[in-house]
Amino acid sequence: MPSNFGWVDFGEKERQQMLNVVHMFSMPDTRDELGLGSIRDAFADHFFPGTSTIQTRAKYFLFIPWIYKSLEAKGIAAKDVARLARAAEVVLIDKLLASDDTDGIIGKEARANLQRLPSNIYWAGLGAWGVRLLPISQHEYQRSFDHITKAKRTIMLTDDKEPLSSAAELWHPGLPDMPRGFPEHANFSLTADEALYLRDRVTLKHSKSLLAALLLRPDLVESDFPWEHPIVHTLPAQLKSTLKHAQDFSQVMHGAAILYNLMLARQVPHDKGREWEDNYTERLNTWAQNIVKRSSEIRAWSLPDLWNVLDNLEARVHPATKTFIQHWVDLCRSHLDSLERLAQEPAALTLITQRERLLKKARARLNNPRALETWPGSAGAGQLEYRWSTVEVLVKDIVTGISEGAAHVKP
Repeated sequence: MPSNFGWVDFGEKERQQMLNVVHMFSMPDTRDELGLGSIRDAFADHFFPGTSTIQTRAKYFLFIPWIYKSLEAKGIAAKDVARLARAAEVVLIDKLLASDDTDGIIGKEARANLQRLPSNIYWAGLGAWGVRLLPISQHEYQRSFDHITKAKRTIMLTDDKEPLSSAAELWHPGLPDMPRGFPEHANFSLTADEALYLRDRVTLKHSKSLLAALLLRPDLVESDFPWEHPIVHTLPAQLKSTLKHAQDFSQVMHGAAILYNLMLARQVPHDKGREWEDNYTERLNTWAQNIVKRSSEIRAWSLPDLWNVLDNLEARVHPATKTFIQHWVDLCRSHLDSLERLAQEPAALTLITQRERLLKKARARLNNPRALETWPGSAGAGQLEYRWSTVEVLVKDIVTGISEGAAHVKP
């Protein structure tokens, strides 16, 4: 009689999100200093499901299941899986470093001391793309290895005596075969079959996403932000409208992030503070010029519609965050003829100060010399781009694999 078992995993999504947040603290320009992260992540998850800012290359979506399927095939005991999987991922680092393309190798510097392994970074994405079939955490999967290998050794038959897939199968049955000798000669290049597989996983699981639309486009076009990509003109109306809200939110709220850093720079006593102040003053002026170019669109932007969109995306937006955004947008609209003057506007300065105090309490840097000492000169000053720089690399890997494969097909 076949064994039936399952996993219950509470809080895995939240745990992965927290690990990503911890990573972002090492990237000053992407920190969420003004409490806008829930909106940023809701848009990013909608446009680019299964991605995260710490993913680097598309082939990790294959490397990870290959490593684990190899361990499954060897019948490794559950108590040894975590150790052997880690060892295999460390070996993979060395093999990739020997390849011609070393951009995006996770653990390039840390090697065996790597704290967060690629398997952990990509685990949620493997599930979102449908490469991983069961909704379980990596830890629960490793703990259940004995059950998995036992179930794989038990051939279950249908009433017609046909083999039945094991209930313990974690990986999608269409997963491309692991190359002979893997991880020897491992590299980031995708074969046509591998690239098509990843594209099909995304387009089948998330057919209405911007990521799917990009993967179905035969050519590659670079842009600074997703709304600047020419594919925008071909998107369905609803997706295009959501992207427009994301653009307006990103561009308008960028001014608040710049002003926050400018206010911090003004309080730094030494010459470096004046240098930073000049830098952020220039950045605020550039932001103001860009907003003025879109003044009619900013005036027409409906915040009630934005809240409805975010509700549909199941974003958790605190009422205080909505109030902060509303007040900032109102300030921008009332100063469209002189946005750069927001740097001296008492209402704007008070709004930013109160927002930081609400979020950080005693750790707020403004008007707190000791807390200010922890400011590295930039904190969340970058414009929201919803993982676009990461997604461009993933899309390039997959589309290049497909196009190069097609080029080798003889007519």
